[in-house]
Amino acid sequence: MTPAELAIFELELDATEPEMRLNDAHKILHICGSLITYDEGSNQVRLAHHSVRDYLSSRVSAESPFFMPDEAANREVAQLCLSYLLLRDFSCGWIAESQLREKLYRFPLLLYAAQSWPYHVISSSAEQHLQPLILRLMN
Repeated sequence: MTPAELAIFELELDATEPEMRLNDAHKILHICGSLITYDEGSNQVRLAHHSVRDYLSSRVSAESPFFMPDEAANREVAQLCLSYLLLRDFSCGWIAESQLREKLYRFPLLLYAAQSWPYHVISSSAEQHLQPLILRLMN
C-alpha cells in the first residue's frame, strides 16, 4: 500500500482529501523510524524485517498498544480496502481505459484495494462482520 493514501484514509470518509496526503514518503520514514523501509522503485512501504511483524503479532507484545494478531490485521485491511472502494470518487460506474489509468495514478491504493480485499476478508475470518460492506460494494 502506498504511504500517502494509507496515512490519510479514515473509515468515515466518503471522499479523499488530497490536501491531507503525505506526498513525501520520507516523512513517514521519519515518523516510523527503523521499523519500516521504503522501496522507491515500487513506491511501497514495508516492515523493515520479519521480526518486526512477528513481534507485533506475537503474544509477547499483547500488552503493547501496537499488538495486532494476523486475523485482526487482515480484518482491518479488508475493512479499509472495502471502504476505500466505496468512496464517492469511484461511484461513477464503468469508465474508459484512459480514465482508469488516470484514476489509478490519482488513487494509488485503488489497485491494491480492488485486487486484495477478498484475500484479506478470507484471512480475517470475519466474513459475517464485513458482509454489509461487501454487499454495498456489489450493489
